[in-house]
Amino acid sequence: MNVKIIVAALLTFVLAIILFAELIIGDDLVTLPIRIGALSLVLIFGILLVKSAVSEAKQRVHLLQVTMDLKSANVKLTQLDRVRSEFLSFASHQVKAPMSVVKGYAQLIADGTFGKVPEKVVETSKKIKESADRLVILVNNLLDLRRIEEGRMEFSPERTDVGLLLSQTIDDLQTLADRKQLRLTYIEPGHELPASLDINKFRQVIQNLVENSIKYTEKGWITVSAKRADGMITIQIADSGRGMSPQLIPELFEQFTRERDASKRIEGTGLGLYIAKQIVLGHHGAISAASEGIGKGSIFTVTVPVVT
Repeated sequence: MNVKIIVAALLTFVLAIILFAELIIGDDLVTLPIRIGALSLVLIFGILLVKSAVSEAKQRVHLLQVTMDLKSANVKLTQLDRVRSEFLSFASHQVKAPMSVVKGYAQLIADGTFGKVPEKVVETSKKIKESADRLVILVNNLLDLRRIEEGRMEFSPERTDVGLLLSQTIDDLQTLADRKQLRLTYIEPGHELPASLDINKFRQVIQNLVENSIKYTEKGWITVSAKRADGMITIQIADSGRGMSPQLIPELFEQFTRERDASKRIEGTGLGLYIAKQIVLGHHGAISAASEGIGKGSIFTVTVPVVT
């Protein structure tokens, strides 16, 4: 760029000298105004050319510096992200292990393994276990989020009867629905629904969706159904609960997305549906949500391919 500035300045200087000499030496008064005008134009455009070259050189130097700063910042961000991931993994595992112990002891107290205890102690131990369960779910969500961000979410698919998996999962959640006096119903498909699934991860999806329905339904029902059509298995979880606003639905499966009013009263991380979507996509399926509005219930739909 320095060469460009020198060339522009030299060219301007040479032309100006030539025109100035012609102006001094020439004796034709008729062309004198023309020679003066030409010299003026050369000086004006020459100065502008030099200024443009100088400005371009400064901009290139500035862009080079910005590029170097961005590269340096990117390296630091990469290092910080690695440290964050390592810390998150370490902290999650360190929390998960003692929480499992707390859950175990709370369950033993509630079951009477350590001897008969007052009913109030039983109820308290159950609350301790429930709190530990919520914390373990949070830790698992954070670990899953880390795996997704790093592209390390692995699947071990095997041929599975979706209907049987749904039945087992619903049975596990029946107590949770009974506690809120909700009617949790599973409509049996009446025939096998074969799919290639990672059983544990796909069960996590169904658990999350049904638990959400239970959590956001104060009274009424939750109905789970499944059917096979056009080479796909379609699972639906419908409820008579709180429902969703139309504005929320497009963002529902993003990280940390929750209904603002509900988040003040109902516990949650805003990660469950995001993780569920990534798991479903990992099975080459799709997940969606629908609602007619607040107070009108919700319907979640999951589809996965049939295997033969």
